[in-house]
Amino acid sequence: MRSVQAQTYNKVECIVVDDCSSDNTPAVVAALLQEWRDPRFRYLRLPRNVGQLGAQVHGFRESEGQFVVFLDADDLLFPRFLDRHLFVHHNIETAVAFTSSNQWTISRDGQLLSKSHTDLASRVYATQGIDLEVKDSERKTAPVEGILFPFWRDKNEPSAWAWGTQSTMMFRRALLALILPTPQLNADGFRICADFYTVRFGQLIGGSFVFREALGCYRRHGGNNFSKNGIIAARMQTGDMRSHPSVTAFRELALRVLSERREEFLAVLGTERYHDLAAYFKSLKSNTLGFKPLHRRIVRNALVGLLGESAYVRLRLSLGRLIG
Repeated sequence: MRSVQAQTYNKVECIVVDDCSSDNTPAVVAALLQEWRDPRFRYLRLPRNVGQLGAQVHGFRESEGQFVVFLDADDLLFPRFLDRHLFVHHNIETAVAFTSSNQWTISRDGQLLSKSHTDLASRVYATQGIDLEVKDSERKTAPVEGILFPFWRDKNEPSAWAWGTQSTMMFRRALLALILPTPQLNADGFRICADFYTVRFGQLIGGSFVFREALGCYRRHGGNNFSKNGIIAARMQTGDMRSHPSVTAFRELALRVLSERREEFLAVLGTERYHDLAAYFKSLKSNTLGFKPLHRRIVRNALVGLLGESAYVRLRLSLGRLIG
């Protein structure tokens, strides 16, 4: 909350969603609201625990802004986070559904562990991405360098997770209004890692832009629901995939939303693209996302980055299908 209050862009509303917590969250939030008396901050306590995606749905429905950030309670933003993300959304020539910045990784007590989110290493090797510098016509603001991932066709799909955590992202409201499930739809499959749903669906609809610049901190405090592995090196999995939502959960929820909002999707996408999207979701298997097994794609991109394309090809010929 303090990192939101410290933003250089101050035309914000901050809805603090309490997912029926059992700790002292209500007292902590009440004390801050009493101290600040800032009308931009509101507190919403849910009567029952609905998980991360469900809580985000309730918070979104209470909000009004045209751009939306979901900030996890254990993360924080640097003061220019909103300024820089809005700058990209306002100035990028190819509008995108959401933006994602880099972030530092810190420990429970604020000790710096890394000045780059390790999962973002995959973007360097995502050959479908387009290097881009976003700048304003008058050049009054420092440009933002990053990578553009155009909206989905198979040739444009990032080959692995190519973004930061959800706390690094700014979504267009129109996208979320289209893809977020209603409270009545069962989102239990996304009690954690809600970004797996919003990001993958958002990328398919409108593409994304990934900053090289770090604009916040991701806190690893030992009690994270997903990021339980130690930071060893880039391109090594920091999250425990055994607790990650399944591709099946993504497919089923996406298809329910696509069916429930058929007319809205048809108006936005057109008939051909709507049916393409439905066919894509139906084609997803439990161990895939896209058109190749995800683990093979991660390994291939990492090896190409380390060895170069020609050396990778020679290695693959030597080892056959072992490395995919």
